[in-house]
Amino acid sequence: MLVVQLKLVKQLPVNLVGVNLTRTVLHGATHNPWKHGHTPGGSSGGTASAVAGGLVSIATGGDGGGSIRIPAGFTGLLGLKATFGRIPRGPGASNGNLTTVTGCLSRSVRDTARWFDVANGHEAHDPLSLPRVSGWEAGLGNIETAGFTSCCCAELWWRSCFACDVGSNRTCRRKF
Repeated sequence: MLVVQLKLVKQLPVNLVGVNLTRTVLHGATHNPWKHGHTPGGSSGGTASAVAGGLVSIATGGDGGGSIRIPAGFTGLLGLKATFGRIPRGPGASNGNLTTVTGCLSRSVRDTARWFDVANGHEAHDPLSLPRVSGWEAGLGNIETAGFTSCCCAELWWRSCFACDVGSNRTCRRKF
């Protein structure tokens, strides 16, 4: 049933998708920098377009239901929704919606790790913030990945997906 719904959504015009659209009253719909007329997703679509288009190298977004992850997927970026409390809310921010958290969109794992090194930590104004954890960037490349399996999807909508063994020359072993 889910695959049928995905195919249906793919065929809808951009202005009917709604939740995966970013627009403003002043400037209208935000376009995907990779293909004009297509959406970068929403609601952090403007942020994703700015990063993917090279206006900025990294940017902050908020995610409660895919607002970082969907635009990242639509624009070919890395989008990471942090654990709740990992990135503190600013002074005066309300704690009303506990499903929305801050994260970032970037073009690389290293940029995202650096952002987490800088942005995470306890903030006195945010009683729900977590203690600082350092070493995000320093820890890159230090984890043994042999024996893990990764999924690589070469096309949108999972038409060409492969399970790959990580750590063994990344050879793909089966299509599903």
